[in-house]
Amino acid sequence: MKMLITGGFGYLGSRLAQYYREQGQQVRILSRRRPAYLDDWAKDFDVRLADVKDSQSLVGCCDGVDVVVHTAAADEILSAENELEALLVNGYGTKNMADEAARAHVGHFVYFSTFHAYGPVEGTITEDILPRPAHSYGLTHLVGEYYLSMVSRRSDLTATALRISNGYGAPVSAGIPRWTLVINDFCRAAHAEGRIVINSSGRQHRDFVAIADICQAVNLVAPRRNGAFEVYNLGGADSRSILDIAHVVQGVYAKRYGAQIDVIVKGADEGRLNPVDYSIEKLKSLGYRPEDRLAGEVNKIFELLERTA
Repeated sequence: MKMLITGGFGYLGSRLAQYYREQGQQVRILSRRRPAYLDDWAKDFDVRLADVKDSQSLVGCCDGVDVVVHTAAADEILSAENELEALLVNGYGTKNMADEAARAHVGHFVYFSTFHAYGPVEGTITEDILPRPAHSYGLTHLVGEYYLSMVSRRSDLTATALRISNGYGAPVSAGIPRWTLVINDFCRAAHAEGRIVINSSGRQHRDFVAIADICQAVNLVAPRRNGAFEVYNLGGADSRSILDIAHVVQGVYAKRYGAQIDVIVKGADEGRLNPVDYSIEKLKSLGYRPEDRLAGEVNKIFELLERTA
């Protein structure tokens, strides 16, 4: 199988690219630029430089490809700072990629969307709920889904949108700028400062899913070839409070370094305080079975921090 991974030098894209390379697949990476800190890592990939906002730059990038995995996106920080750029990348950029995939008769287009497309929801969150995004990050990903659905309907492109909850895992390089993610942030603070500071009550809950399980989900949906568009929730069935996460990092640190660190809570309640019921029953019907990989990934993050200290 030959795969094209857009955003392949980003946090999630690079982990997916590495996973599929290790599985013996042919992997092509598409990105706007090739960061110097990933030069050595990128040598085993077919790298194409293009901008998803520019349809002409994408011509030919999908030729000979069986599956496109589309992770290129404006993240939650950029989406808040520059809403127009987020709309162009997450919305129109997804349309451009889908159009090129359809032209090249790609077998399956897998789009990484977000649970933020739903907006604030109480109770069980299923794919049947009408999305009501509350900010540009969720809204622009939903626009990307609508574009992908449109392209799928007017072509033979099979397409899937995976609405990810909170992915976690060690980045392939410390240079990848995703250290604001809660687990990565706690690990870096523990390693650099010998403590973890939570600027809230720590009682708010999130659903977490390991990148290894994200790869599992792609493996399950990618072989489908029916010309349809589907949406699946992609979570870990693992609702934890931020304080629970801090204590896991604290415990791994103690075992790894033989020392105790403090977890300091400095804020008031914010966010969802009850466990998140993010339904993954639809994906589980395909055989999806997430695992608790948190301690292992925290160890990998510490290994990366040690190598780059």
